[in-house]
Amino acid sequence: STGGLGLADVSTRDHAPPPMAARWLRLNDEEDRVMLELYAAQALGLSVSHPRIRAGLAG
Repeated sequence: STGGLGLADVSTRDHAPPPMAARWLRLNDEEDRVMLELYAAQALGLSVSHPRIRAGLAG
């Protein structure tokens, strides 16, 4: 319940999702890095750090 304060209800899982294997990739081309981050954000539902990606996902 929000108690009339305009706060969203928060639910949690009984257990954490399994860890995801990850690698750090060094890309010399900024455009390649942006495209890879966009793909990851869309395909895996990951958060993004690059302002261009955030802007692209926002609309």
